[in-house]
Amino acid sequence: MLLQLRDDKEEICNPLMWNFFGGKIEDGESVYDCAVRELNEELCVSVDVDQFELLMTSGFESSGEVTLLKLLKPLSLREVELKEGCGLAFVSSASALKMNITLATRYFIEHIIVKEL
Repeated sequence: MLLQLRDDKEEICNPLMWNFFGGKIEDGESVYDCAVRELNEELCVSVDVDQFELLMTSGFESSGEVTLLKLLKPLSLREVELKEGCGLAFVSSASALKMNITLATRYFIEHIIVKEL
């Protein structure tokens, strides 16, 4: 899985924690449109809305409603250019659970991703 190390900025939640890439849905966007836009903005990756699978939507006190989508197209480090955050890493779910990850990321890994393996 691909994780983002969040920037060290006071104005963002969970600074310097590992998280899935993503962002807020803008007016008129579907969750899939948002994912396409965010991947392009954050990683310079171009994909179509039909290249995602909806895994789960859940509510979190700290961040509100969060939707987890799985990108069906495999990515490699050669294909991405980090534009947001201060780092990225391709890691296994077991490795991710040992990292300083956000509560939402931990929840999704423990409840969805690990069960798929």
